[in-house]
Amino acid sequence: MRAELLIKGKSLTGTSDLTLLAPILPGLVPSLDSITYKTRVKRLLRTLQGGRVSLHEYAAYRPLSDAVERVAAIHSFRVAVLEPENKVLLAVTFDGTWESYIRVLWQKVGTLLDIIFCSTEGYVVSHTASFEAWTGWVRRVQVETSFYYNTHGLTVPDAAYLRGEEEIHRTPAGDTPNDLLATRHVARSAEDIAWEASQTRTPGSLEALRQGLQSLAVLFRQTDTHLPGTRDGDVLKRAARDLLAEFMPLANDPKLEPDIANPMKARFSRQLAWLNSADDGTPEPPRPVPVLPDQADVTMYADLQAGILRPYVDMTHGCALLIAVDDPLAGALLLDELLARVTTEATRPKDGAEVLNVAVSYEGLRALGLSETELALFPQEFREGMEARASMLGDFRANHPRRWRLPLRNWGMPAGTTPLRVEMSAVHLVVQLRVGATSTETDPTQPGHPLHATIAALFNRPGTGDPLPGIRLLHVQGLQRHFNAAKQVVDHFDFADGDSDPVFDLEKQGHTYRNRLPGGAVLLGRATVADVATPPRTPEAKER
Repeated sequence: MRAELLIKGKSLTGTSDLTLLAPILPGLVPSLDSITYKTRVKRLLRTLQGGRVSLHEYAAYRPLSDAVERVAAIHSFRVAVLEPENKVLLAVTFDGTWESYIRVLWQKVGTLLDIIFCSTEGYVVSHTASFEAWTGWVRRVQVETSFYYNTHGLTVPDAAYLRGEEEIHRTPAGDTPNDLLATRHVARSAEDIAWEASQTRTPGSLEALRQGLQSLAVLFRQTDTHLPGTRDGDVLKRAARDLLAEFMPLANDPKLEPDIANPMKARFSRQLAWLNSADDGTPEPPRPVPVLPDQADVTMYADLQAGILRPYVDMTHGCALLIAVDDPLAGALLLDELLARVTTEATRPKDGAEVLNVAVSYEGLRALGLSETELALFPQEFREGMEARASMLGDFRANHPRRWRLPLRNWGMPAGTTPLRVEMSAVHLVVQLRVGATSTETDPTQPGHPLHATIAALFNRPGTGDPLPGIRLLHVQGLQRHFNAAKQVVDHFDFADGDSDPVFDLEKQGHTYRNRLPGGAVLLGRATVADVATPPRTPEAKER
């Protein structure tokens, strides 16, 4: 039975939503107060809300950033305790796609979510878990959003920039015209402002100390219900350190004036000692970073198609073949034929020689006979497909999928037949052929094209020229390289130099910028500097 793919999060005009619903732990909290986990999380949320209102509405100047701002992609962030269900609800609206956002959430807001959701069942603490394990918990408690609406297509940085520009125009002009100031305007992040305050002794840095001490005192009160030395106590302390990351260097600065440092240390000695030290009295290290080898241990280049890590050169003609598989056995036989011709990184031909690449769509895997259990192992974004994710990539209005120009059937159609449009969901395989040749023919459906004979040999029966049974070649799309005035090859984004492209183990990294990317991280899913050092993978993770 075909399983229906459920897309839980929704997107609209470049923004997306995330809604989590986690059941609260039953019973009492092991603490100095006899309170339930539900009461504890409600008190915590009231505390966080009170602090945010004070800093955003009362404070005339806010030199410290908060965790949500540091993400620089969150439009709204709401947490509620549902009664009588006894569940914690988180609803977030953010820029971009789930995949790019969720890693930033884990990195910059993970400890804040830890202190909120440590009162729920089955929570995976972000600080000590791998990204894979933590996102697994997110997927489990994520609920489907049936209706999602936002009022504009602006990103969070866009809105910050426009607010700053409006403030410039509302301010009386000085020696420099406001139009010129607006032209020079750059939206500064909250972290930039906080960093500047921490570098100099200004009224801003003194205000940062004052606000930081207020927040520290409020967070320290939570130790009554998050006992030091327990898992929840460690979660609270890590959250406090992340929330007050910009305050800590100021408070611990040995050059801090004695008339400020001495009263502060006397009044807040317990709070500062709790914030600065681990339970054993030594500073707690940050999230561990895996040690990367100089060369990623990737030895299976024979299994890697060429043209992925490095581009082909000296190619003049090409085509993309859109294929449908009607019979799994016929599809398997075709794949055997294609794989025998596929160009790999270990067998790259000479420049200009004919090369072949093949790709399989999600529906293609199903058409080839994979079970629903096996299909469920593939990444969510691959299973959703391009049309479902078009909004996240900016394809709306004129570029909406319903306005995409679908290709026409143009191979093996009987004479006099009106060609039909090819729906993208009907494409199971995509084969790309490229070659360097001197022919002037650009249409691969014509005999004069240098790849026409190869296409016919792959998809027509020898002798009769009839189509292969169980296989339909839906469309043949010609590919062509473009050159600029300097005779340089340019891609479809009009880039010619590729200076910002990452390089892999096969090539040397740039001298100015460290643009080398370990091949194992891209091809095998190995840890990078953005990941926590992970324990051995589970059998299910290895199968993925």
